[in-house]
Amino acid sequence: MRELWPDRADKPQQTGENGLHLHIIGSWRRQSALKVVGRLNLMVIVIWPVRHILLLAAYVTENKRLLVPGFHAMKRVIAAIVLLMGCSSSLHGATPVALTSLRAIKALTNAEASHALPVSLDVTVTYFRRYEKTMFVQDGDLAIYVQATTDKNFVPGDVVRVNGTTHESFRPYVLSSDIALVRHAALPNPLPAAYDQLIRAERDCQLVTIRAKVRAADLVADHNVISTSLQLLMDGGTLAATVDSNDASLFPRLLDSEVEVTGAASGQFDGKMQQTGILIHVTSFADVKILKPGDVSNRSEEH
Repeated sequence: MRELWPDRADKPQQTGENGLHLHIIGSWRRQSALKVVGRLNLMVIVIWPVRHILLLAAYVTENKRLLVPGFHAMKRVIAAIVLLMGCSSSLHGATPVALTSLRAIKALTNAEASHALPVSLDVTVTYFRRYEKTMFVQDGDLAIYVQATTDKNFVPGDVVRVNGTTHESFRPYVLSSDIALVRHAALPNPLPAAYDQLIRAERDCQLVTIRAKVRAADLVADHNVISTSLQLLMDGGTLAATVDSNDASLFPRLLDSEVEVTGAASGQFDGKMQQTGILIHVTSFADVKILKPGDVSNRSEEH
């Protein structure tokens, strides 16, 4: 085996009690330490800096010979180890840089989002239900759900600064620590959505517009707040929409009507966070437009 530090003619030698030949360069203390290492037959791994820090095995045996670096080389080794430890400590203690774009958050896996990465975003509110802390925000065509731990009131079109952390769920979402109003602006243009796109979550969290037929309308109570639940039929399947209004006087006109509904798209999920249905979050009945009224006379005859 090639020696890492070749023999020098002027280098003294010493023979230990067990016949192990030691090449000695340095003080008596280093000699004693090397004898202990030789008797214990340990593998010593050191760092050898030659431009880049290289991992090097210092324990190399050939014909029962232990090869060790010289004094100046050992000083460089020790300095490199100290430097490496310092860098490691700095890395472990460094605060992660906040994610400032929806694109960066949407690129995360659930495993990555579970590390509560810091977030600071300027985004547009497309839907907010304060008593549920449910918020959907958007930047361009990118959208995400925010669990809005705030008592402030926001309306669609508000541009807000969301500070918080990432978390895992059906897809990564943001848990807010603070939400501040930046300004009010126009809503992003809603995207047309087909049933297949919604059930595959291709429009998840986005502001969408759908066309459907109203099959049922009911008042529901949640957190002591009454809202409207619509059961809709699209080409492809059924879905639900929740409207933040308790105006039941509109129900007769809505039943069996073909409507255009605009709201934030999301899903209905089972206990394993598998999507089982579609839910559209609608701010008011102003976002439910009747395209073709239902036949009231036929409905009266049925009852």
